[in-house]
Amino acid sequence: MKVLFRLKGFTLIEVLICMALIAILASIAGPSLTQWKQRADINNATDKLYKDLAFARQHAIALQKPIILCGSKDGILCHKGKDWSGLKRIVFYDKNRNLKRDSEEPLFNEGKKLSEDIQLLWRSFGNKSYLRWLPSGLTDYQNGNFTFCPKDKDTQLATQIIINANGRAYLAKDKTKDGIVENSQGENIQC
Repeated sequence: MKVLFRLKGFTLIEVLICMALIAILASIAGPSLTQWKQRADINNATDKLYKDLAFARQHAIALQKPIILCGSKDGILCHKGKDWSGLKRIVFYDKNRNLKRDSEEPLFNEGKKLSEDIQLLWRSFGNKSYLRWLPSGLTDYQNGNFTFCPKDKDTQLATQIIINANGRAYLAKDKTKDGIVENSQGENIQC
């Protein structure tokens, strides 16, 4: 009797070899995909804060009133500290300068909290935990920087926004081409 059908498939050894190759490729590609996601998350967060900074400065000039940008847990009270990780960002006119958005003080913008995988540090002249723009567009003597770092503190993935004495924001650059951006003094940023 002749066999009409011949079963086709993979042997156990062929399946194991394929699985081993997939595991090897995944272990090679996995870390680079993680770094790619971290870099994308940090770049996205940097872009959003950069827009918030420009928005706050433009409102101070347009309204001819001092405008505050600060980190906040509840969207009302400004956080007192340099670490803005896990905080919302709020932009408002602080008429009585109490660093709290009172009911008669309009909220112009409220940013979402950052991912828990990103640390955001604010360092400024005068060690103020907020940023205030005057009606001229200048800051209230608060030039400084915002540094975004991944949870693992890898400075090659970190970015920085620098606020100059004129109240303008710009992104730190890697002028030395060593993979780490430099701060306003030309030194590699630290996480």
